Amino acid sequence: MKRAFIISDTHFGARSNSTERLDEMTSRFREDFIPKVKQHYKPGDVLIHNGDVFDNRQSINLAVLFETIQIFEQLSKIFVDGIYVIAGNHDVMKKSSNDISSLDCLKHIPHIHILKSPVIYENYYRQKLFFMPRRTNEAEDVKTIEEYEFYKCDYLFCHTNIAGLRFDKNREIDHGMSINLLKRYTRVYSGHIHWGQHINNVTMIGNPYQMTRSDAGNPKGWYILDFGDNSEQFFENNFSSKFIKIYLNRFLESTIEDLVTLGTNNRVDLH
Repeated sequence: MKRAFIISDTHFGARSNSTERLDEMTSRFREDFIPKVKQHYKPGDVLIHNGDVFDNRQSINLAVLFETIQIFEQLSKIFVDGIYVIAGNHDVMKKSSNDISSLDCLKHIPHIHILKSPVIYENYYRQKLFFMPRRTNEAEDVKTIEEYEFYKCDYLFCHTNIAGLRFDKNREIDHGMSINLLKRYTRVYSGHIHWGQHINNVTMIGNPYQMTRSDAGNPKGWYILDFGDNSEQFFENNFSSKFIKIYLNRFLESTIEDLVTLGTNNRVDLH
């Protein structure tokens, strides 16, 4: 590992396996993400998915399964040095265990590593990367972090709540792991919360596209992390539809063309 492409919370099968939403999600990967990966890829790059590949905890729709496997097969041909997929809470059937997981349908694809238990990898620069999939509860999150303190890892990739961050622009996360517990890491990347955000060394990755109205106004996308110089680059998703709110009285002097431009490819609430 020299660099990591980082995404999270794709939630394939969302909206009760909506065909429209699945087409939009998969188009985002085929027509936008994968071409950009090919454009920016360098030898030694890996892909890290921080959890919640799928949306349904109990069953996977066959169309969703087919499309997801195809996408990961395409990605595996690019990331020959590894794709690391952390189990999220939507990827496992039981709250008490990660044993039964929808992610197992991907494990036979070349170069893909399904991480259902905590594990440490060493990158090209001899830095330690700690991968912590979802734990059974927040107390287990804290316990696992404390148990692995001994290894003095440089980076943490996880799927959890972190107190002090936000669920969305109106709600703060008032429970979960303390952000102070994570100060020892150079960088922390977490999935689970869909509102992308940064506080100190912690990045909540967010989902790669807007899924609900509460995502409005929050930039969505993916990251490239360079382990050599610890630099980070964010690539915003300007391909997928966004939730837009239009107040007609504010557009009385605008042209129809202005409204069409604002509304094209977006989900519009008209007030």
